[in-house]
Amino acid sequence: MCAPRPQGKGTVGRDMTPWGISISGPLCSVYVHPFLPFLLLWLLIMVCAWTLFFFSALACRPLHGRHRLPLHQQPPALHLLLFAVSHIQKGNTEVSLTMKATRFVLSAVTVKQAAAAAHQVMAYPTDYSAALLRTVLFSPERIQERPEGTLVFPWEAKRASNNSVKSVHGGALSSLADCFTKIHVRAHLPQTCVESVSLEINFLSAVFEDKKCSCMTRFVRQEGTIVITDFSFEDESTAEVYARGTHILEARPHIGC
Repeated sequence: MCAPRPQGKGTVGRDMTPWGISISGPLCSVYVHPFLPFLLLWLLIMVCAWTLFFFSALACRPLHGRHRLPLHQQPPALHLLLFAVSHIQKGNTEVSLTMKATRFVLSAVTVKQAAAAAHQVMAYPTDYSAALLRTVLFSPERIQERPEGTLVFPWEAKRASNNSVKSVHGGALSSLADCFTKIHVRAHLPQTCVESVSLEINFLSAVFEDKKCSCMTRFVRQEGTIVITDFSFEDESTAEVYARGTHILEARPHIGC
């Protein structure tokens, strides 16, 4: 701020005020804010930093089809910047992988748990589900694990499960889907009583006699006592899909079940 000075002898002085420095001259007085030098210094540092970065990047860009300079020949400023960016990206990747691994561990069911749940189902010889599992030559020891918490239940299309055209009856397929998804949920939630709420098959094709198949089940999510699973029936050798669908179940505390 510059203010006119009254006419008189020319004097130069400097007055300290609580809010800055006031420099007085013969013709005017100038007020300097105390933070102005720091602001100018910060602007100078930023200009130097961006100038250094610009010329470093310019020195490393491809020219006339040449490749980018090797890392050991790059200017130190750009080298440091690239190291920082790569370190941040690596850290983000590690965090993402850790979160995925944590979700997988929380949702995965081991083969041992699934086999134990299957043995419980087959422990009653007169039960319809147990009889159907024996008919298709299912064995709890053959259960397998796949990525993302998927369980594989191998079985074979035998005559006792066929209809009049020698393919597995649609009712038998829905019953197998019911059995295998219940085993999966019981293995995941062993202290619950699992009951079917809704089973939907949205794709179905013929599974002919003596075909070796697998039922893939997946624990999708849980909302309170409601559990949502999906399933698919595939050929063991060709991976041809015979059927797929969704099974919604209720898992209640194991009291009075």
